[in-house]
Amino acid sequence: MGRISPSSRHPGRASKFLIVLLGGFFLGAFAEWMLMDTFHSFKQIGMDNDDDDQERQQEGAKGDILYPIDAQTTSNAGAIEKSSASTLTKADAALFPSTGDTIHVLLTSGGGSYQNFQSRMMYSTYHMVRKLPEGQKLIAFTRILHRVKTDALMEEIPTFHAKPLQPECDVWCAFPPALRPDAVRQFFDAAKKTPSMIQAPWLFMTECDYVWIKPVTAPRAEDMAAKSIAFLFTYIVATNPEFADVIERLHPGRPSSEIPATGPAPALMRVHEWLSITPHWERITADMEEYEDAKEKLGWVREMYAFSIACALENVTLDLQLPPNSPLMIQPPADHGMGDAAIMHYTWSSIISDKDGKEVWRFEKREYTDDKWEKNPEELPEVPLYDADAGWKLQDGVVVTSNLRDTLSMMIKTMNEAIKKLQPLAST
Repeated sequence: MGRISPSSRHPGRASKFLIVLLGGFFLGAFAEWMLMDTFHSFKQIGMDNDDDDQERQQEGAKGDILYPIDAQTTSNAGAIEKSSASTLTKADAALFPSTGDTIHVLLTSGGGSYQNFQSRMMYSTYHMVRKLPEGQKLIAFTRILHRVKTDALMEEIPTFHAKPLQPECDVWCAFPPALRPDAVRQFFDAAKKTPSMIQAPWLFMTECDYVWIKPVTAPRAEDMAAKSIAFLFTYIVATNPEFADVIERLHPGRPSSEIPATGPAPALMRVHEWLSITPHWERITADMEEYEDAKEKLGWVREMYAFSIACALENVTLDLQLPPNSPLMIQPPADHGMGDAAIMHYTWSSIISDKDGKEVWRFEKREYTDDKWEKNPEELPEVPLYDADAGWKLQDGVVVTSNLRDTLSMMIKTMNEAIKKLQPLAST
């Protein structure tokens, strides 16, 4: 999930785009399911030939742990459970690493061609940045797949296969994000039995549509003066009087002002913090699905609210920053430069037209739903050279600056380098 629109830095404009753009995001995904500021040079990103890439694709990811743990799935579609099935306790944190500055990356996915194309690029760019300074601190990667059937990426990306809360989501369901906290909880429950599933004191939760530009870094986990880090989503406003009744029901007896404006991804938090909030996150997400007013008022970002409330309940304090100060993420085309960020999130389309209205270039992730993109992707169209006299504008009328053009170009070039490193997938 991302900010509401490329223009969301302007609150008055953001609300106009909420339903259309977020709805478009999920409808695009559903359609696929139903039918089947320092810019880092590209040499720095590791775009030269990597000797181990083909071997890694064939044998599995070197340096990562493949987890053949399969939560048994069922074929019966069921309602979302209202109460968490979690057995997690804070004491479980003693099973896992708690000191140091290494990071274990988690990626949640429902599978399917749409998300798998994105996941393959994301995982490939992750390996690219591991070759950069500080990249050695990224020591493990696990995809948490909440899907009845396994998929073609099981052999390519280290994967924990969770039992989906709603099996029908393999094809279509009304609100796929509701499955995420339950799947994450299953991962942690399995890790209690096999503690080696968690390799680092920091867990970095990510999404499929991320592009790594440089490594995310963390302070030493034992330094409790150092806050965990998440992203400041300006549209998560728990103090909004329009849904004060909903927030009070979900967060009774406590001030809404303590609820952080964030979501579960990107979020870099200590293992014990994830263990403490996940049962609340799961329970509150399920509670929301019981109430039509919660679904209507909180909309497509309600699971993000559930995560934020869970953080407040456990008094998890987070360092929240917007670009250019965020060390985690930018979201082009809303953000025109990298700033301090390590990843790009391409949640919105970028459609550039000239002063005559002629389309110059476009990238819309929802157009890449065919399974050919998952199995044997082609390189994406690159951004043309900047033309100061062409009057370039985005689809919402925002002027395309040279910096924005360069940022979009870096994103696409990085994605294309990732695609070059991918081997064709066998049909499943």
